[in-house]
Amino acid sequence: MSTQQFLDGIAFSQVTPGPILVIATFIAQKVTTAESGLVLGVVGALVGTAAIFTPPAILMVTASLVLEDIKQSPVVQAAMRGIRCGILGMIAVSALVILRVALPAWPEAVSASALAGYAGLLWPTVVLFVGSLVAMLKYRIDVVWIIPAAGLCGFFVF
Repeated sequence: MSTQQFLDGIAFSQVTPGPILVIATFIAQKVTTAESGLVLGVVGALVGTAAIFTPPAILMVTASLVLEDIKQSPVVQAAMRGIRCGILGMIAVSALVILRVALPAWPEAVSASALAGYAGLLWPTVVLFVGSLVAMLKYRIDVVWIIPAAGLCGFFVF
């Protein structure tokens, strides 16, 4: 799977519910199709989907049996605080990796003059982000309305 195919899959999965689940199916289908053909690619997509859904389902059913006990545990609460920090770090690293691919002249793009060339592309994105954030936080507009509105704005702006 090429980097561009991966980025296309990420972009597509962001407009669907459960983006991580959708990208797992997409990657399984792409890799299996490339190795074994279209028919087995569909089987690969089904296996990828089952593989991404089954462990959390089993974990949730098991954890729900002891939820009240583990929710009050100081050890579990401390672990959850640590996991949150790790997740933030992973998201930041993922953003940097995608940024390196998205900005074709990454090493040069760090300079102020090179970033100025990207400003024409970035300002609509920043305006859309800030507008969406204000709509959600100040006006309490549900994300169900923000996502399609942002998609339409992006369609017309870009």
